[in-house]
Amino acid sequence: PAYFKSSYKRIFEIDEFGLGDSKIDALMDGIRNQFGDNADMYVNAAFKSFTKDLREPGFFKKSSEALASFTAVTSLYKMAISNIGQSSNTAVMNNFRSLGSGIKATFTKEGRLFAEEAGAFADSMATHLLGASDGLASKFLKYYGVNLTENFNRVVAANSAKAYMEINFSRLQNGGILKSFAERKLDELGIDTGKALERGYLTSEEILKGAYRVVKVTQFSSGANDLPLFASNALGKLVYQFKTFGIQQAQFINNQIIKELGKGNPGPLIRQMIMAATLGEAVVDTKIVLSSLLSGKDVAKEIEKRGDKHILMRELENATQLGVFSVFMDGLNAVV
Repeated sequence: PAYFKSSYKRIFEIDEFGLGDSKIDALMDGIRNQFGDNADMYVNAAFKSFTKDLREPGFFKKSSEALASFTAVTSLYKMAISNIGQSSNTAVMNNFRSLGSGIKATFTKEGRLFAEEAGAFADSMATHLLGASDGLASKFLKYYGVNLTENFNRVVAANSAKAYMEINFSRLQNGGILKSFAERKLDELGIDTGKALERGYLTSEEILKGAYRVVKVTQFSSGANDLPLFASNALGKLVYQFKTFGIQQAQFINNQIIKELGKGNPGPLIRQMIMAATLGEAVVDTKIVLSSLLSGKDVAKEIEKRGDKHILMRELENATQLGVFSVFMDGLNAVV
């Protein structure tokens, strides 16, 4: 239910912003120290300068929401296939062993309950695509299996994160060449490794928070803080309806692949290449078959055309067809 989803999200946002927005208050105190008693006036003026032009007439609000639903529906027949590849991000951020644990957990009641408790369903790609609409388009989301594949990906991500945290904590306890790597990975999830080592285990709260963060990083969020301010109204949501996924995927690649390479860790890049060559290839071929059947084209000829492409071009195409970046491309093709 929507109430419980919003409750999960708020609980974990407390960790980000502090109880009663205490971390925001601390930031404001820092601004006051910098600018003196007039700091509130400066912050308020800056906020108004960003938001003064964001008011919209009711007509634009309703028409934007209707168009958002239309573009979602016209893209949905490919979207469920594209979204299958979103778990590749989970493999990139964690590893294949933990990905396997995550997939296995989706078939158990305990795995699904853990994902729910971790707030894995607090955000929804489908909800973002539809904006405020919950009519015809929401029925299509269910009919085409978009909700099913998204929930699957989120359960996989949460349980994979749990398994990967346990793997890294074991590495931390055992020492060896992977100790510093394991410590860094746990630190990135907000875990105090010193306290965890003292007590000898990870608490359930640490595991839940870590799982939520991995879900948010790999499956993405559609919250207001994840989008430009302009996207806070209906017209802005329409403009960023699909673009936000491309933006967040680009950020993911930068943070989880490029920056990790800079730290001497080629693992994420290698896993990305493997996922593109396997799962990406399957997704692209499935979409070619589906498109050919719907348009009356010869399936064998269309597959053969793809086979004539250079291997590097195919690998690049495969990579762009994994997960929400592919959703972005599907949406773009639907409205252009």
